[in-house]
This record gives sequence, C-alpha cells and structure tokens, in this order.
Amino acid sequence: MRPDGSCEVLLSELQFANGVAAAPDGSFLVVAETGARRLIRHWLIGPRAGRTDTLVADLPGYPDNLSPGPDGAFWVALAGPRQAALELLHTLPFAVRRAAAKAQRRLRPLPPAHPTVRVLAVRPDGSPACDLRAARSPYRMVTSVCRTGGRLVMGSVSARGIAVCALPGAGAGAAGGGGRRAPAVVT
Repeated sequence: MRPDGSCEVLLSELQFANGVAAAPDGSFLVVAETGARRLIRHWLIGPRAGRTDTLVADLPGYPDNLSPGPDGAFWVALAGPRQAALELLHTLPFAVRRAAAKAQRRLRPLPPAHPTVRVLAVRPDGSPACDLRAARSPYRMVTSVCRTGGRLVMGSVSARGIAVCALPGAGAGAAGGGGRRAPAVVT
C-alpha cells in the first residue's frame, strides 16, 4: 500500500500466498506459496526490478508464513508434510479443485494431527541455512516462526499457546536441546 492509500498488484495467480517478508536491504520480497510448496522472490529494485523468480522449489511441506531473521535468512514455518492426496488434487482440473474447496469449507475437516514440528531457514540466495524438526512433539501444525536471539518462537492455529526452542549452537543450557527434542510449550 502506498502512503496515499492506493495499492498495486505485484503478483497474481499464486497458489495460496501465505506469508511475505522483505529482504534486509529492501531489494526483494519473498512470498510463501502454500499450494505450490515454494518460496518465490519478487525483485523491487536493481537490474531485476519487476521480475519474479523461484527462491526455493519443492519444499518438504506446506509453507505457512515466514519472517526475516537477524542474519538475513528467512524463517519458514511448515504447517505439515507433503500429502499425496493434496498433491494429486492440485493436478486436477480447476472445476474439480473448486468443488473440493467448497466441500472442504462446508465440512470443515480438522487438519491431520502430524506429530512433527518443522521450520526452515533459507538464505537470500535460496540455499538452506537451517532445517529443524521435532518428532513426536506435543505441539502441532506450526503456522508461524520468528527468530529472536538464540531462540525460535512458533505459533499455531491448532495448538494452544506458543512453542519456544533453542537454535543449535545457541548454548548448552538452552531449552529444546537445539531443536532436536520437542519445543517447550508456553500457554
């Protein structure tokens, strides 16, 4: 949105844009595209201004929000792992996908309770910086993640409270065992 209140559409026809974050220098935006399981980058300034490319393709799960970290990496919450049925649905004609979406809204099924919490950090060039997983976690469906100091704070639309865990190498006494055990849940 511009200061005068007007808006400009930069990208369209995305597969459920579900999070946006700016590069530390403001040169590009990163958009989490949940349906496509990817992160795209839209250049705002410089020689590539106005162009869009894929920052990370074929993520191991469905990205649901992202935030910039203090070191320039983008932290991405993966709400759940890939699901074969959902992947198949995305290949079907639009009319079938629309009918499935209407049925889903009417039935309101609960998301599968997957016992793994997973977040990724991706550098501005698309290379992986960190991949943290906590198996058999009491916390479910991470939909937001934010790095603060040596810790990650995670939120969920299906779990009560927030989860906090230490980053690997953030100190021996930090909660969460460097992300290998279940995060501490704060309600």
